[in-house]
Amino acid sequence: MSTTFYSNTNWSRNQVRNHIAVPLADTWPQGAPKDTVEDGLHPVLAIGPATAADGRPRQTVGILVTYNATSGQVVMNIGFGALVKAYVTNITGYSGGDANAWEDSLNFGRAVYVDDSDDLPAGVTLSLSPANDAAVANPVAGWLWHDPDELPDTGIGGGNSSVYPVSVSGAATVTSTLTILLAGNGGY
Repeated sequence: MSTTFYSNTNWSRNQVRNHIAVPLADTWPQGAPKDTVEDGLHPVLAIGPATAADGRPRQTVGILVTYNATSGQVVMNIGFGALVKAYVTNITGYSGGDANAWEDSLNFGRAVYVDDSDDLPAGVTLSLSPANDAAVANPVAGWLWHDPDELPDTGIGGGNSSVYPVSVSGAATVTSTLTILLAGNGGY
């Protein structure tokens, strides 16, 4: 598993687009100790303050499309229904600041959250946990979804079958590359 944000050219899986420009400083989690944004990387990030006092978890979320280091601006797709590839951990809960619960079967339609916890690897911003390691609510990033190239076509003569459920170890943090149906600002 990479310790940098997703950089594959197939990060966008459909044509749903609602692009906005945002100062990089208004997005999270990015920067040390996570990963540093560079043009060509495509993390799912929350937009707005990361504190409950300032409205968390009701932030808009989106996937980074481009980054201009000179202006400090990012372009993000916040389109509800956009399908994006992203790294997701199987963490479902924390206790005392440490991950203490994991899912062993990642299934279609499961909610995924932007999570700024230290337990996530450096290039990963998404987990299955509705709260971070400080017990602060995480914004909904979207839901685990079928990739358009992997849609099950049972009964119509095709060869694809559902990739879900995805089985992983339920006793440790595992990161998987999965397709997310992006919530945009409609996830709360």
